[in-house]
Amino acid sequence: MRDPKRLQTLYHFLEGQHEMNVPDWRMGQFMVNFMSWYVRKYGCDPYYLPDTKFLEVVDDFLKENM
Repeated sequence: MRDPKRLQTLYHFLEGQHEMNVPDWRMGQFMVNFMSWYVRKYGCDPYYLPDTKFLEVVDDFLKENM
């Protein structure tokens, strides 16, 4: 089982990126825009994306779209 404490790292990262880059977006808007971008870029959904890779990819999304 994965360490549940990893979730705080993920949530804290997403909160910081959301506040810094797109504070006017709703959380659902942020996630749907990210998911749509990911599917277009990689041709699949991020369902199986490891948490550490997820952080990198969200960062790439924001760099490309902000």
